[in-house]
Amino acid sequence: YVADQGYAWFDWNGLTGDTLPGMNAEAIVEYAISTAGDSDVIILLAHEGKKKTRDALAGIVEHYRSLGYEFRTLSTDQEERAILQRCPAPMRLPALNPEAPAP
Repeated sequence: YVADQGYAWFDWNGLTGDTLPGMNAEAIVEYAISTAGDSDVIILLAHEGKKKTRDALAGIVEHYRSLGYEFRTLSTDQEERAILQRCPAPMRLPALNPEAPAP
């Protein structure tokens, strides 16, 4: 695994659908909300190179902040690992030190 080499690998449990044909900013917001489900930790796949995704970002952030979500940088430090353990998305995390197994 990549974690054995000291790298983290994260998948997602929500997506914007921004690569689907015919999606505009409004549709992306709705799609992102509908695919993330009711998880309290969401890793949302979005493509920052797409203008329509950038245009949708404010609506996505507004929606989730109104529900009490925080936006954080993906990290493998101890505090973040406790949060990530609640996320249903597949992931592999490296050990914190060579003698501690990854969670």
